[in-house]
Amino acid sequence: MKHSFVLAALASLVSESMAVAPLPELPKGAPVASPNRMTSTQLLAATAKPTNSSKPQPTGPTATPSWYDATGKLSGREVMGQYLMTTLPADGLPMLIGSLTVDKTCGSYESCNAAVPQSDGLIWGVSQYQVYESADCSGTPYYQNYGISLGVPYLAFPFQEGNVSYGFRTAGDLHVIKLASTSIRTVHSYFFLTQCYSLDFGSIPVAPIYTVIPTSAVGVPPFLLR
Repeated sequence: MKHSFVLAALASLVSESMAVAPLPELPKGAPVASPNRMTSTQLLAATAKPTNSSKPQPTGPTATPSWYDATGKLSGREVMGQYLMTTLPADGLPMLIGSLTVDKTCGSYESCNAAVPQSDGLIWGVSQYQVYESADCSGTPYYQNYGISLGVPYLAFPFQEGNVSYGFRTAGDLHVIKLASTSIRTVHSYFFLTQCYSLDFGSIPVAPIYTVIPTSAVGVPPFLLR
C-alpha cells in the first residue's frame, strides 16, 4: 500500500485535469543520415531490467481519477489530463508517462491537430525526441529533462520504431529515464519519428535511457478515465 499512497499523493498535486494540448512545435534542424543510431529493439535488449514481483502495485480506490485500458485493466493514475502515473515493474517505484494523446488517425505529425478523434479515449502520444551529443544521432540517446516529474524518480516516453504519426495504438515501447542520472550535455542532433536532424541545442539538462519496457506492460489503448 506504500506505493499506492505515493502515487495518489503525487497525482493529487494537480487539483484538476487540463485539456490535451495541441502538438508542440519541433525545433528546426537539417535532416541527416543516421546509419549508426540504435533502434528501439536494440535499446530494449541492452537496458532491460528484471521485474521484482515482490514490490506492491497500486490497488484500491482513490480520490484521483485513474486510467483504464481497452481491456478494463487499471493502468495508472491521471495527472494533468494527459499523463499517466504508474510504477516501474523492475522496482515498483513511481513512474510518470508523458504523454497520452487524443485517439486520432493521422497521416503525419503535422496533420494531426486538425484530425477528427476516433474514440473518447487516449492513445500513446509521441511528443518527445531523443537528443545526441553527435551530429548524426549515433552514440548514447538522451531525453531532455523538462522538470515535469512532480518529484517521481522515473519519466517514461512512448516510442514506436518507424512511426510517422503523433501517436499509436499498437505495440510500442516506453523509453524510461532516471531523473537522478540527469547531467548537462552539449547536444548536436535529435531523432524524431523516423528522421535524424542536425541542430546545435547548446548545453542542456538530459538523462540517458535507463531501461526500455513494452507499452503492453502498462496497458492497451484507448485509455479511459474512471
